[in-house]
Amino acid sequence: MTAAETQASAISLDTLNAAGRRGYLALFFAEHFLGLERTERLLGATRARTRRRLLRSLERYPQDRRLPVPEVPFTSHDEFLRTHGRGTDPVVFRGAAAAWPATRKWTLDFFEREFGAADCVMIDQVGLLSEEERGRYGQSTVGELIRLIRAGEKPYLRFSPLIKSHPTLLDDLDTQWLRGFRSRFSLREEPQLFIGPAAALTPLHCALESNLFIQLHGRKRWVLYPARYQPLLDVRAERLPYFHSRVHPDRPNPEYPLARHAPAFEVVLEEGDVMYIPPFVWHMVESLTASISVGYRYNALRLALRSAWPLTIARFMATNPSVLQTLYYSLTATNFLYKPPGEETKAAGVATNGREGVPVGSDS
Repeated sequence: MTAAETQASAISLDTLNAAGRRGYLALFFAEHFLGLERTERLLGATRARTRRRLLRSLERYPQDRRLPVPEVPFTSHDEFLRTHGRGTDPVVFRGAAAAWPATRKWTLDFFEREFGAADCVMIDQVGLLSEEERGRYGQSTVGELIRLIRAGEKPYLRFSPLIKSHPTLLDDLDTQWLRGFRSRFSLREEPQLFIGPAAALTPLHCALESNLFIQLHGRKRWVLYPARYQPLLDVRAERLPYFHSRVHPDRPNPEYPLARHAPAFEVVLEEGDVMYIPPFVWHMVESLTASISVGYRYNALRLALRSAWPLTIARFMATNPSVLQTLYYSLTATNFLYKPPGEETKAAGVATNGREGVPVGSDS
C-alpha cells in the first residue's frame, strides 16, 4: 500500500477534532488530576455525551479496517529521516537484520547454553499482560524460562536488560545501523530483550519512546493504531509511565464501540525483519511461534510531541511512578520500575501490580 492509499484510508486529525476529540482530551486531563472514580462521579454524563457525539460523527466511516504496515527499502539513514523521520506511522524494513549474527545465532538453545544461569524477572505490569498471565510476577533464570517454554507453559520475558548486563550480546547486533536512525536531538538508548512462547500476547499499549523492533527468531503478529486514534480506544488516565487500552483488536468490543472506527495496521514480522514504531503508536503483539526479539528504544521528544502532545504531557505528569523515579530505575539493570512500599520489598526487588509498584517497559 502506498503512502497516498494509507492516507486515504485514515481519519484525519481535523475530522477527529470536529467529532469531539478536544472534549475527550479535556476529560482525559480532568481524569488525570481528579482520579478515575471522582471523574466518573462528577463528569460521567459529560463523558457519555462525548462518546455519543464521536459515534454520530464517525458513523459514515467504515468499520474494522485493517491496512498492511508500509514496507520500505532501506537506502540510507539520511533518506529515512528525510522521508519518514517526522512521520507518525510505522514502517517495516523486510530482511534488514537477516545477515546479523543475532539472527543466525539467537535461538532458545543458544540462550540456554550461553546464558542459562543469568537471572531474569517476569514482570507483573498492569495493562501489559494477557489474561492468562495477569498477576504473575516471578524471579528465575534464563535456563528455567526456556525449560518452561519447552514444557508448554507460557512465561514471557519482557523488556529484559540482559543485553545491558551482558554487553557481548551487542556484538551480534548492528548497533551502528540502529543508532543511525536517531536524530541529533534524541536521547538515551535502551536495547531490551524479549523471549517468549507461541501464543504469548501483549495487549494494546503505547509509550513515549521511539522503537526499532528487531525480530530475530520466530514470528510475531502486530496490530497497530496511529496515536491520533486515542479517543477511539477508550484510554484512561492512570498516571502511569505508559498507556494502555482495554480494547482487544481481535474481538467485537461491544463496550467500546468507537474502536471499530479506528483503522488499524497489521503485519507479521519474520526473522530478520525490523519495524520502526514512532512514539505513542498503539500496538498489540501476538507471538505466532516461540520468539526472540529486541526492542531498540530511544527518546525523540520533538517527535513525541508531534505524534501525541497530550500523551507526552501526561507522561511527564505521571506519578505512579514519577518521571524522576522512572529515570533512576531505567538507568539500572532492571526490567521493572517500582515505588517500594517497604525496605523488604526494595531488597527483594518486588513489583506490585499498578499501585505500590509499576514494572517498566512499553514494547513487546
